[in-house]
Parts: sequence; C-alpha cells; structure tokens
Amino acid sequence: MSETNELVFNQLMANGYGTVAKSVMKNRNLSIESKAIYAYLRSYSGGGNTAFPSRELICHDLNISINRFNKYKNELLKQGYITIHRQRLENGFSKNIYTMPETVCIQNVDIGIVDIGKLYIGNEYTNKNSLNKNSLNKNIGNKSLLLTSNNNIDSEGGSLKEVQTFYENNGFGTLSSKTIQDFNYWIDDFKKIGAGEQDAIDLIIHAMKLAVDNSVRKYSYVNSILKNWEQKRLITVEQVEAMEKEREQTKQRQQPHRASNMPDYSTWVKTGDDF
Repeated sequence: MSETNELVFNQLMANGYGTVAKSVMKNRNLSIESKAIYAYLRSYSGGGNTAFPSRELICHDLNISINRFNKYKNELLKQGYITIHRQRLENGFSKNIYTMPETVCIQNVDIGIVDIGKLYIGNEYTNKNSLNKNSLNKNIGNKSLLLTSNNNIDSEGGSLKEVQTFYENNGFGTLSSKTIQDFNYWIDDFKKIGAGEQDAIDLIIHAMKLAVDNSVRKYSYVNSILKNWEQKRLITVEQVEAMEKEREQTKQRQQPHRASNMPDYSTWVKTGDDF
C-alpha cells in the first residue's frame, strides 16, 4: 500500500504566521537574502506589520552570520521595505522593533548614487537615521522623496575599537555583538544631546573605568552609569568629573566637624585597662 504525504496547515501555523506581499517577492532589485529576511520578519508579524525577533534568533534560524544579516537588512532599509525602532529595556539592553510599511515608494529616477536613509510617503516617514547630512529633496508627483548620502546607516562595531580594547583588557569578558550594538546605541544617544562621537566613546570608557574601580565589571553596571549621565545631559568626561568633584565637596561640607578638643580615636591603641 502506497503512503501519501499530507500537509496539515494547522500544524504549520501553530507557531505563528504572517503575510508576505507578492510585489516584494517579485522585486528583482531585492536579493534572495533580503527577501528571506523580509519573509522571516513578516512571519512574526501575525495580522499586523510589526515584529521584534532578536537579531541572534534571526541569524540562528536563517543560518546566516550577523554581518550577512546586517548587509541585507540594510538593503531592505534603503528600499523602504522595513523601518527599525529601538526600544530600551529595563535590564539595560535594547531590542529592535521592525515595521513593514504597507506602502513603499518605488521610483526609477536617475539621481546618481545615494543611500536612502529616509523615505517620506504622504504623512508617513520610514526612517532608520535621524541624520540628514548632504540631503537631497526631490518631488515625484505629489510625493516627496528625501534622499541622503549618509553612509553610516548601521555602524555596529565600526567605531568601537577603543571601547572593545578596554572592555576585553579589563576583565569584562569578550565583547559580544549584542553589547557592541548597545554601545553603538549609546553613542547615538549622546550625540543626540550634543556630544561628539569621540566624546561619547570617551564617556563609555570612563564609565567602564568607574566600574573597574568599584570591582563591578558588568555591562549592566556601565549601562546604569551612562543612563544617569544621559539624564543629566552630561556630554563630556570633563563635565562628569566636574559633577563628581562638586558632589564630593558637598559631601565633605555636610560631614560634622570634629571639635578641636576631642581626641583622635584612630591613634588609640588598646593596652591593658585603657578601655
């Protein structure tokens, strides 16, 4: 008796599902890797258009490296098929929320070689970056397309050599890709409140030095220090040191002064019946 294979959709859908637009799959300007990542994200979106699987889970399930994922994720970003919003968690880490817009502007316009960092369609922005350096505005019908030559869409690990060296040489362990991502987020956050990129890196290293001084070599501890400085809008190590100096001076002023006729107990030595 021959056996028949039966495909039971209820079992396939048991772990969740999403819908993928045929137009995305038919876009020959998208690589197969980008289509796979897009379909994966859609599978996590259910009936909506947002998903937030971790980068590590995506790479594990698709059997690709993080560098490969970043490359083709950026392809989706540039063509407006996804946007990414970072959400910081209570434990100090962050997660990415991926949104797949229902409308994407695809226009063949000869404007030279540019990276699309921000796409405006009607009243909706699809944006990964807040930078609009050397931007170019073009009107296409009644739609506005903002193009930018910003090459730093995703610089994960690109500017953190000093941070990595200090981190790994001072007992924090090996710098993981997740922590690299979070340190890059901190650089972006400090830049948003006025710090230069090197100032932001110096702040991260200074926070790690304080963690070493207090024998707490953990990212979560460094993260809490950085969060405190960000809330106080401190954007240079000099400002942090000035705040620490002022706090120490205030603490000393608040301590009760020892009366001049009181003995210095620290010099006493217990001998016989002196006590």
